[in-house]
Order: sequence, then structure tokens, then C-alpha cells
Amino acid sequence: MTSEELRKKRSEANLTQKELADLLHSSRKTINSYENGYTIPDAKVKLINNVFNELEEIKLEKKSKNQYPELEVTKSNIYTENEFNVTSLISLQRETIEIAKELTEIIKTSQKQINKLIEIINDK
Repeated sequence: MTSEELRKKRSEANLTQKELADLLHSSRKTINSYENGYTIPDAKVKLINNVFNELEEIKLEKKSKNQYPELEVTKSNIYTENEFNVTSLISLQRETIEIAKELTEIIKTSQKQINKLIEIINDK
């Protein structure tokens, strides 16, 4: 995902940088740096795409509901929609945690490799 694509998707979703950052458990400054050319890590690209896909699904669901105004809105319907939104966010949070765990393992492995290289260099 390029900086321009991120900016365009965020704009199309009518999100501020802060709102997108909150959804990604990130900072506004990070989103700003991505939109200004800093490389977006692959794990973050996946998460960003998931967020935009979820937002699009919610938007389409709301649009389809608006096409049938004769349907009665009940507390049950509202609860179900909110439950869906909460479930989607929980799913995104779980995925974020899994990605963080994967990245932690990668960092640990990299650190071990760096330590081995340092030992080899020091032994010479």
C-alpha cells in the first residue's frame, strides 16, 4: 500500500488521521508519517486493509438497510447492529494481538542472530 492509497482510502472512509490511528491502536503521528512516504510495515498494511474492509461492510450494510425504509427499526435491530460492530472490533483487536505476537517472535529471533554474530566477531 502506498502513501497515496492510504490517504485516499482514509479520505473515502471520511476518517481523520486520529480516527484511523485509534482504530489501528496507533498514533496520529504514525498515520501522518505513512501518508507522507514512510514505509508501511506489511503487518500494518494487512491490519489497515482489514479495518477498511470492515468499514466498507458496515457502510454497505447500512446502505442496504436504507433501501428498505419500510422495515421497522427496533431495539433488537439496533442491538444486533451494535453487537456486529463490537464483534468486528474485537476481531480486529485479536488479529492485532496475533500480529504483535508474530512480530515479537521475529524480533526475538533477530536479536538471537545478532547476538551470535557479535559473539563470532568478538571471537576473531
